[in-house]
Amino acid sequence: MYKKISENTISWFYFSALFCIILSVFFNFFDEKISRILFFISCYISIIGLVFFRVGIHKLDLMIILSLGFIGLSKLFWFALEYIGNPDFDVYDSYLATGKRLLLSALIAWFLLSVRRRRRVLNEKIIKNTLVISFITASCIGFFQYIHGIDRVDFYVGRSTDAAYMYAALSVAVIFTQAKSGNITNLFLAGIVFLIALYMIFLTGTRNVMFSLPFVIMSIGLLKFRHLGWKIFLTVILAVGIVTGASYQRIIKPKIDETKTQLAIYEQTDGNKASSLGSRLAMWHVGVASFLQHPLGISKEGRTEWFKQYVAEHKTDRSSLDFVNIHLHNEFIDTASLQGIQGILVLLFFYVSMIYYAVKTCNSALLATVFVVIISGFTDVVFISREQSIFFPIIFILVVLWNDGMPQKQGILLKQ
Repeated sequence: MYKKISENTISWFYFSALFCIILSVFFNFFDEKISRILFFISCYISIIGLVFFRVGIHKLDLMIILSLGFIGLSKLFWFALEYIGNPDFDVYDSYLATGKRLLLSALIAWFLLSVRRRRRVLNEKIIKNTLVISFITASCIGFFQYIHGIDRVDFYVGRSTDAAYMYAALSVAVIFTQAKSGNITNLFLAGIVFLIALYMIFLTGTRNVMFSLPFVIMSIGLLKFRHLGWKIFLTVILAVGIVTGASYQRIIKPKIDETKTQLAIYEQTDGNKASSLGSRLAMWHVGVASFLQHPLGISKEGRTEWFKQYVAEHKTDRSSLDFVNIHLHNEFIDTASLQGIQGILVLLFFYVSMIYYAVKTCNSALLATVFVVIISGFTDVVFISREQSIFFPIIFILVVLWNDGMPQKQGILLKQ
């Protein structure tokens, strides 16, 4: 009787925590506050579960937990080192908050991954269906904004770029969970999702994702389903061509022209005139120089002062000063310039561990979402935004739970 009650109790805690993060993804695209509250509720439930239930963890699953935990701790350690006892200490600092959220995500992952084994079938059905519902809801919101004249769709997230990154991750998760079986019907549905997602990404006007989403889908899809032959690949290429052609004059061509113009302005003014692309290039240039000067890290205020000195001395890249007090619009350079070598090593450990886990467990959905995050990090800082530092860890956890999570003899590029 005790064992039965104990198992029922664990199941209640497990599904309560799981449904909270599922609903957090669902609400993310139209009510960020509810999404955030659900995330914290899931965390509280997970902590209680970890304290009161004896849980074990597969050594491979430990990689997910450590990856999230280490990257969160690295930000907390940097903040403590630079700001405890410093007059610039701010309890609401974005990096401090991000570190705490990532650490809490690791606790959620620890609890859910440790007690999931007897619930695999339910996990796959529940997560797959709810991701589809979330995608449909987000897409409908995007279309609603578009028909009401919004210049750049943002799904009510507030920033089109952040919204594009999260929507892209949700899209690839849906595509590869849908296509897992490899039958023609599911592949056709996955293709429909891809076309809708690609068009919605065009409507966000986010250059990075406009080009990276097709690359991620086609590269992983081609390797995963290459046994289906070149006909499928050519069909995908044709579909991308149709969507691109339909969007070219109104969306893509203006972005290409804008990019060329901004690149020319950057080169002609030595980075002293601000533009979206030009300011990024200037920040990356000075950010690398800052890292080389401070390889063990520096505070945000110290970095800002160093940027000012660099600009004054070299008479270039003045546009880098516009956003340096926020972030450098590149995950790698921003992390290196603040947290130094140790921060970059932790970030690389995070990416490599997630990729290794995805390959080892044949989890194409996880691999695709990780690639979206990595590529997004080339032009933005993902792990500083309040929404993204909750959303992405949750997506990682969900697609890990969706998959069986057991090591395979064949890697993701071989197993069909």
